[in-house]
Amino acid sequence: MGAEAPHIVPMLEAMARAGLKTVELSSNLCHAGPDRDPAFIAALREALQPFTTVTVHGGTTAIDAHDQEPLDLERLDVYVRLMDFGQAVGARYATFHPLMPHKYDLMLTPHFEDEATVAQHVEAGRCLIDLAHRHHQIIGFEVFDHRIAEGLSDDGWGILFDIGHASQNGARPPFGDVTEQAVAMIDSRFHRVVQFHLHGVARVDGTLKAHQPLDDENLIDYARIIRMLDERQFGGPLLFEIVRKGGRTLPFEEALAATVAAREGLWRALN
Repeated sequence: MGAEAPHIVPMLEAMARAGLKTVELSSNLCHAGPDRDPAFIAALREALQPFTTVTVHGGTTAIDAHDQEPLDLERLDVYVRLMDFGQAVGARYATFHPLMPHKYDLMLTPHFEDEATVAQHVEAGRCLIDLAHRHHQIIGFEVFDHRIAEGLSDDGWGILFDIGHASQNGARPPFGDVTEQAVAMIDSRFHRVVQFHLHGVARVDGTLKAHQPLDDENLIDYARIIRMLDERQFGGPLLFEIVRKGGRTLPFEEALAATVAAREGLWRALN
């Protein structure tokens, strides 16, 4: 959830009333880490009690892989603060946006050509993994390049696989459609995926747009994907990121209704 601090507690309460059991808090809530207002942290922990799984997500900072300066926790402070915030509110998972200047390339590209940048993200994981152990968290970057996940042999390290982002640039050869492509990408990375983001991709004014509802305009066959994840016994969190309809940003109430509808649709696909 990308809500600001004053609105987050009533939004969490509405989500709990709607029957949702997994929630993700975004990095904009943790700018001051767990040392921010203790009353806010206590209110958050109370509002999160109905949820079985809590995750925190986001953050990025500009560190060029070619600057020759070694990574450490001080340089990766944006991720450390996210993990500390997650620990304060009881989050089991902390996932990160990639480092700038290649954040969006890494979030959308199956195989990134700059090997130094790939190695940099592995080294970032190596710097952060001890803190993850102390916080009892599972961590990873939101990327597709399997070398980042496989560069560190630790059960607490992997990747966040965003199914919508895997599809929003359309199907690449040899795939005939975005669902076939997403299934193949998931299959080849499944053993290192710690979490999934789910959202629709729709054609809007001739362009594919992500973060859409799972309605008739969505191009991804999520029934096929959810059955695959069920058959493979995926045990991590599935987080919906439905925040737009066409080119319009959805108000919270509409986004929540679309999320509940998407969850119900996936349940029907499994039963």
